[in-house]
Amino acid sequence: MSAIHPTPLNEAEAAQSILRGDLSYRQLCGITPEEMESAYASAYTLYQAGKYADAERIFQFLALFDSHEPKYWLGLGGCREALKNLAGAAEAYLIPLVVDTPEPQAALRAAICCEAVGRTEDAVEALKTAVAWASADPGSAILKAQAESMLARLAP
Repeated sequence: MSAIHPTPLNEAEAAQSILRGDLSYRQLCGITPEEMESAYASAYTLYQAGKYADAERIFQFLALFDSHEPKYWLGLGGCREALKNLAGAAEAYLIPLVVDTPEPQAALRAAICCEAVGRTEDAVEALKTAVAWASADPGSAILKAQAESMLARLAP
């Protein structure tokens, strides 16, 4: 990682920019997209190797520093699912829904984990979001069908 060169903002301006989504914590700290991608590649490699706890720590860092990048939340949720922490996985998968970053896969995974831990209402809402987001993406037809099937079962 290169030296961190923070963006010259006072704390109040920085907080407001982050909350509005105009600025990520990554940008504020001067971490480059290339550095984030390198960390992501490391986390993904660890995940693929079955080292879920190690990968989880890197995905947590990535998600904290750029909360609007859904692949970080998918990675974090995947690690938590693999570690049998379904409640934690649901929380990670739900973040793209909260920050309104369209990622139908995250919405579907959130629904599956929410249902598994007894959060049926949250699962139904996540499924509705998955269907809406998948409808906007022709490449997500299979995912949309899965979400619609699960939705029909949970909210007849």
